[in-house]
Amino acid sequence: MTNNYRPPLSLHDVPKLVSELYGIRVEVVKELESYDDRNVLVKMEENSPQPPNIVAKNNNNIPMRFLCKVHNEIFSARPHILGKYVLKLFDFHPGITVVKICLTQSMSYQMGKLAGWMDAIWMDFPVQDHKEIVDELRVHWNLSELSQVRTKLDFVKDKSKIPLLEEVIAKFESKVLSSETSFSKGIIHSDVNDRNALAEKITDSAPCQKGKTSSCQVCLDGNYKISSIIDFGDLTYSLHIYELATVVCYLMLNKELDPLEVGATAMAGYLEHMPLPRSELIHLHTCVCARMAMSYVYGQVALADDESNAEYTQFYAARCLPMVEYLWKFSDTEFLDKLLEISGAVL
Repeated sequence: MTNNYRPPLSLHDVPKLVSELYGIRVEVVKELESYDDRNVLVKMEENSPQPPNIVAKNNNNIPMRFLCKVHNEIFSARPHILGKYVLKLFDFHPGITVVKICLTQSMSYQMGKLAGWMDAIWMDFPVQDHKEIVDELRVHWNLSELSQVRTKLDFVKDKSKIPLLEEVIAKFESKVLSSETSFSKGIIHSDVNDRNALAEKITDSAPCQKGKTSSCQVCLDGNYKISSIIDFGDLTYSLHIYELATVVCYLMLNKELDPLEVGATAMAGYLEHMPLPRSELIHLHTCVCARMAMSYVYGQVALADDESNAEYTQFYAARCLPMVEYLWKFSDTEFLDKLLEISGAVL
């Protein structure tokens, strides 16, 4: 296959591109990790004009401005359409991605809590006033689109795994997708994970206890707390149980902590701001496994399209199937009750 998955971009061309579109002079610091887009960190040169504060026209930026208005922050996206691609100039937010440090139960709770906080705010977003925009907020990572994964199963190299994937998809379609109208729904981030969460060091904190034995040298400098969530490119209008499932899914794939314990902690954090009834939470098990199946299959597609980016696209994908095989042994009720028991959450 040819490399059509990510935009073609030469770092050498970035300063000229930014100068032509935004009228500012920059130098490239480095390219940042990414899945299906390209992210480049640039630094303004001294005496360069300030970038224009262009009002974003992209549909996903309207809910973003609503969120930032509530939180008293300024959101600047400054988009430009370049053929079939969109170039955006964002303000840089300092911090370290959680994936680069030792994940703790506290951080898992904070990530769940922050995701729930965002979703709770978006519950007040005037959907009826922006119906045409909400209808267009469809992304292939939305679990509502899981059936499309079937069309990609040919990319799965290990054909012995396909029956399990088909079983997960079929159960999801039967138990969740067919009754979406009965679930709580709203604007969701839909990609909260430890690569999209930034952490900052806690002042005068003691070194992480895992630091001396883990590969994470950063943690030797102290403990961290979640400071923000980034990458709203998959923002969509969908079920809140999908948001929770996404957070739980990717944190369970972390190698540092017990998957059930970290999933329970993240769930407790989310439910603090965004309570969901047991009638919805009972499907969390199916939704978590569905998201892992989706991540695995799309990871196979990305690998076939661009092997040079395999380290990033396979980071989660390679762990998904073993985790699905482990979780699929639980019933929906067993899984939920186990998380509730661990977290102490009360519905």
